[in-house]
Amino acid sequence: MWSVRLSGKAANEIGEETAIPLSERIALGGIRTVRGYGWYSIGPYVGEDNVRGDAYVLLSTELIFPLKWDPVYRKNLIHAVLYYDAGVVWNEAGEAVDDLKNFEFGEVRSSVGLGLRLYPGGMPIPVEFYWSLPFAKKGDKTARFQIGIFGMPF
Repeated sequence: MWSVRLSGKAANEIGEETAIPLSERIALGGIRTVRGYGWYSIGPYVGEDNVRGDAYVLLSTELIFPLKWDPVYRKNLIHAVLYYDAGVVWNEAGEAVDDLKNFEFGEVRSSVGLGLRLYPGGMPIPVEFYWSLPFAKKGDKTARFQIGIFGMPF
């Protein structure tokens, strides 16, 4: 099976406020976004601090291979995954519009890798193991091996 996910978001100021609160700002990285990078490590930095951004675009594509069919649960309990993830976070939504118009994706972070998804006892949420090869720039926080247990990262 082949799966493709393309998502994006832009945060907006509300009312008289000119600054978007940190809790509403965007960062990528980790099993749920761009695998192979540390959790919330992709975004604009000020010094050593990730200040997160106002807009993002994320592309994730997977080839999923079922490995173990269970007739009791009537589902595949083990899947192998081959994936490619790419994402970019912009400090301001205006920068995103300019980059998209000119097709300049200099800050895109991406990775390829292999994964294994286990559905123990037919549960709907998997235990996931991913080995990644991130195409990182110097100073990026990467993680070659990541685990997710029942939707929670470890």
